[in-house]
Amino acid sequence: MNERALQSRLRSEELIAEAAAAFLTANLQRKPTQEQVCKHVGVNEFKLKKVFKKKYKVGLFLYLRLKRMEKARLLMEESDLSISQIANMVGYSEAAFSTAFKRLYKVSPRYWNAEQDTPG
Repeated sequence: MNERALQSRLRSEELIAEAAAAFLTANLQRKPTQEQVCKHVGVNEFKLKKVFKKKYKVGLFLYLRLKRMEKARLLMEESDLSISQIANMVGYSEAAFSTAFKRLYKVSPRYWNAEQDTPG
């Protein structure tokens, strides 16, 4: 494969990964399936997994989980929404959200919220 063809293929793969990431980010609340992501970007599961992991260094659903937690953390910091409302906005039940949040940030969402409200 010549250099130009290689660059074109790599750019195409990058665009696939970026389209998948954008689709996941736009659908945080819906919990899209891998099949839905593949259909959206127009590739098979093998290709999607390969190009996504190559670009983002994590799999699709770890990426989705991290984006959901990032959005939740920002909502907790920037709004007065309840933990339950935030959990729902990022596609979790309150219990599942609390478990996932604590697994990632090592503190419960309630503790995180309380720390954000503490001056100093």
